Amino acid sequence: MSRADDDPEPRQRTLTEKGLTYELDVRGKERRHLINNLNNLSTSLRETLKYEPNPEAVKSRYTIWLSAYEQLLSVHEKVQGLLDLETAKHDHELFERQSVDFLTTKLAVEQWFMEQSQGRTGTKSDGKSVRGSVKTDVSSHVSIERVKEDQRKAELLARQEAVKQKRTIAEEKLRLKLKEEELEIQTEIMLVTLNHEFWLIWKKVF
Repeated sequence: MSRADDDPEPRQRTLTEKGLTYELDVRGKERRHLINNLNNLSTSLRETLKYEPNPEAVKSRYTIWLSAYEQLLSVHEKVQGLLDLETAKHDHELFERQSVDFLTTKLAVEQWFMEQSQGRTGTKSDGKSVRGSVKTDVSSHVSIERVKEDQRKAELLARQEAVKQKRTIAEEKLRLKLKEEELEIQTEIMLVTLNHEFWLIWKKVF
C-alpha cells in the first residue's frame, strides 16, 4: 500500500505554542478591527434607512455591510478554531453579545426592504410595530445562529478528534517501524558475533 493510500487526506499543520500565540494575536486584532469597522457601517446604514428613499442606494450600502459582516464571521470562526473548547465557549459568548447590534441592523434592513416592496409608508405606529418585530426577530435569529454555531463547533471538535486519532496512528506506525529497524540491527549484530565466535573456535580446532 502506498503512502497516498495510508494518508489520503492532506496533512494539517500543527502550530507550536509560540506560533499559536502569534496566530491568535493576529486573528484577534483582525477581528477587533472588523468589529469596529462594522459598527461604523451599521451606524451609517441605519442613518441611510431613515433618510434615503431610494432602495438602490440602500441596497448598495447594505451589500458593503453584508460583505464586512460575512468577513467578520469568517475570521471569528478561525479564532474559534485556534482555541481550546472552554476558552472558545467564553469567546463565542462575548462575540454573541457584541454581535446583537449587527443582527438588529441586518433584520432592520430586511424589514425596510419588505416595507418598500409592500408599499408601506412607515407611520409612527408602524415604527413601533417594526421595532417590536425586530426585537422578536433578533431573539429568534440569535437562537438560530447559536444552533448553527453549536453545529459548527461540533464539526470542528469531530475534526479535531479525527486529527488526534490520525496522529496517534502515525506515531504508533513510526514506533513499530523504529522497533523493526532496531530488531534488524540486533539480528545483524548477533549474526556477526556468532560468525566471529565460530571463526575463533574453528581457528583453535584447526
